[in-house]
Amino acid sequence: AVIGASIAAQQLPRARAITTRWQQKQPRSPLGWQLEAEVELSQRQWDVGIAALRMALGKGAGTDSAWMLHRALAQSGRAADAKQQAEAWLREHPRDTTFLNLLGDAALARGDLAGAEARFAQALKIQPQSPTLMNNLAYAQVLLKKPEAKQFALKAAQAAPYSAPVLDTLAQAFAAEGNAAKAVEVQTQVVALMPRAINYRIQLTRFHLQAGDKKKVREELERIRSQLGTAPMPAEVQSLLQQV
Repeated sequence: AVIGASIAAQQLPRARAITTRWQQKQPRSPLGWQLEAEVELSQRQWDVGIAALRMALGKGAGTDSAWMLHRALAQSGRAADAKQQAEAWLREHPRDTTFLNLLGDAALARGDLAGAEARFAQALKIQPQSPTLMNNLAYAQVLLKKPEAKQFALKAAQAAPYSAPVLDTLAQAFAAEGNAAKAVEVQTQVVALMPRAINYRIQLTRFHLQAGDKKKVREELERIRSQLGTAPMPAEVQSLLQQV
């Protein structure tokens, strides 16, 4: 916590001094090198941070450090090394669903939908009852416009019936197959669970528009404008306003 605060305040000598003391006092613990990597990577000192993470992993660090290393390699322009590191980690830890899920999230972020689907499916085979993994797989399949998305979304919703992200994915699956009424029904539950989340209300507005209910669209847009107050209106909200 102190190191995080020091980084935020740009008190880097203090942060580095703490990591050095920890490494000296606990030379067998990976934590000192994990913290060193956190400091150096925050300053884009890639080589130093990557070396510290490799040291931490050599001392028995787990998934957090492995993922930090993968991300650092990717962010520093070493895509081939990042891929090689991920493959090596999974060979040694084939049941690390956290790492697989993070790989899927990263694939989603860069627009690799097929890659994301493959990672989530791989993780789900290991933990078939995980609502998070079912939901993530369903979401990737919704974006890929695959009909089996609803099957996984329904299973995730049965396992986590009060999870807003899970229900949001289910609503999108219904909308993708043209069932706007059901999408509205499910998304209304999402908004009830998280009434201050603008993105969920925008999604509900979009489903009302898909269902052809412009009156409901206007009502939701007024609620959104009220919640935003003086904040800038998102482009998507402006687009919905123009459509009605």
